[in-house]
Amino acid sequence: MKEFQRLQEEAKLKAMKDEEEKRRLEEEFEKQREERLRLEKERRDKKKQKEKERIQRKKEEGSYLTKEQREKLERARIQLEAAGIQVPARNTTQTAANNGEQSVKKRVLYDDRRKKTQTNTKRRFFSSICSHRYSAFF
Repeated sequence: MKEFQRLQEEAKLKAMKDEEEKRRLEEEFEKQREERLRLEKERRDKKKQKEKERIQRKKEEGSYLTKEQREKLERARIQLEAAGIQVPARNTTQTAANNGEQSVKKRVLYDDRRKKTQTNTKRRFFSSICSHRYSAFF
């Protein structure tokens, strides 16, 4: 009888511990979820703020144009070119005016400039001359 009561008490204690552990894990999971949401919101806000600053900077420079303004300028440029008047693109004149000259981009080099080892050339030479089973030694 006493052993039965002891087993019941142990089962109750275990159930309580399991419930507390489950509640603790749920709270921890909820905190992690809230932290992820907070970080995501901060990232979105930072991105929006950066975009607003970029637009504000362009407005101060006088180079910010809405979509309608860009389309209107493009139509006017096309009409002028049709009439025989050469109009430089807007971006190139601003770049040249700001820098004083056009910037030239360097080409990217994708070639491997390392010297080829002498052993590779020997191996190829001897493999073409010697039989297949001896080519592994060279």
